[in-house]
Amino acid sequence: MPFSFIPNRTHLYLIIGLNQWPINMSGSIFTTISGLILYLYNYDSYLMLVGIIWFMINLFLWFQNIIWESDYYHTLIIRKCLINGFGLFITSEIMLFLGFFWAFFHSSLCPSIVLGMHWLSVGIIKAQPTGIPVFNTLLLIISGLTITWTHKAIIIGSFRNCVRAFVLTILLAISFLYLQAFEYFELPFNISDGVYPSCFYMLTGLHGLHVLFGTIFILICFARLLKFKLLKNHHLSFVLAIYYWHFVDIIWIFLFLSIYCWGSA
Repeated sequence: MPFSFIPNRTHLYLIIGLNQWPINMSGSIFTTISGLILYLYNYDSYLMLVGIIWFMINLFLWFQNIIWESDYYHTLIIRKCLINGFGLFITSEIMLFLGFFWAFFHSSLCPSIVLGMHWLSVGIIKAQPTGIPVFNTLLLIISGLTITWTHKAIIIGSFRNCVRAFVLTILLAISFLYLQAFEYFELPFNISDGVYPSCFYMLTGLHGLHVLFGTIFILICFARLLKFKLLKNHHLSFVLAIYYWHFVDIIWIFLFLSIYCWGSA
C-alpha cells in the first residue's frame, strides 16, 4: 500500500487521514512559479527546474496513490463525487482562461492611455492563422475524435482498437506540442514586446501547458490499459481524461478564432 492510510469503511464515503500530497504539490507549484519569475528577470532557471522536477514527482506519486484507492475503495457515490469535483475543476479552468481572454479583448478594443491608445507596439507583426495554427487546430479536432474512439473501444471490449486509438491520440498530442514550440521559435516577437505579445503568449502558453498535462493524463491511462486496469465498467479516470481533453479542444477553437483570426485582422 503506497503511503498508506486506513479509510473509514463504516459508510460509503472515503475519508482519508493526513496526506502529504497537497502540501507537497503546493510547494512545488510555488517553487516553479518563483523560479519562472526570476527567470523572466534574467536570473538562472535552476529554481524553476527544481520546481518542475518536484512537481512531476509529486504528480506521479499522487496519481499512483489515487489509482490504488480506485482499485479498492471507490464506490458509486465516491465516483459521483469525483465527477462533480472534476467538473468544478474544469469550471475554474474556464474562469482562468476567461480572465486572459478578457485582457486580450479589453486591451485591443479599449487600449489604455498609458499605451498611447495603441495596443500594438510599433514594428510588431501579428501572428497569422495560416500554417501551423490551422494544422494544430486539425490535430486537436482529430485527437478529440480518436479519444472518443478509444472510449468506444473500451466499452465494447476491443483491446486492439483501443491500443491503436490510444497511440494515435498520444501521437497527435505530441505533434501539437512540437509544432507549438516550433511556432514560438519562428515568431518575430517575444512576451516582453507589449500587450499583444503578452496576451498571445499567456493564452497560447497556458493552453499548451494544459495540453501537456492532458497528454500526461492520457499516457497514465494508457499505461493502466496495458496492465488491464481499464475495464468497461471501471475506467472513470479515462472518462475524466476525455472530459479534460475535450475542454482543451474547445478552448483552442476559441483561442484560434480570437487570437489568430480576429486578432490578425
